[in-house]
Amino acid sequence: MGLESRYPDILQNIESIIASNDRQEADMRDLHAIKALEALEEYFRKIVAGKAPALGELEGPEQKIFAEVLAVLSLRSEISGDASPPSRRGFSRALREPSQEEIYLACIRKILNSSKHWTRQKGERGYLDFIGRFV
Repeated sequence: MGLESRYPDILQNIESIIASNDRQEADMRDLHAIKALEALEEYFRKIVAGKAPALGELEGPEQKIFAEVLAVLSLRSEISGDASPPSRRGFSRALREPSQEEIYLACIRKILNSSKHWTRQKGERGYLDFIGRFV
């Protein structure tokens, strides 16, 4: 079962923020979304690794996307009550349930890969034009 069928709400939350920012920023390009997604990937990768996350040095649309996605995902975590780090002691990683942060990281990576794919296929607005049809 893929991420699209297991976590469509999380994927839609993230892509809705990107599409909304695209509608607000006339000169937005895929690169803005990609930079924000890369910063989010780094942020959650550090959390999953048990390290202190750093808020990247982003500007303009990238910073706005980063901050809005982070706010929505933080709100989701508060609502679900999953604020504790996963227990890794004594269990195989394959047998345990992923933490909320690991799920977020997987979803961000999925969207990041998609954005890079559509940029390669259709140019500097390929991804934004693609998601704009659905979100």
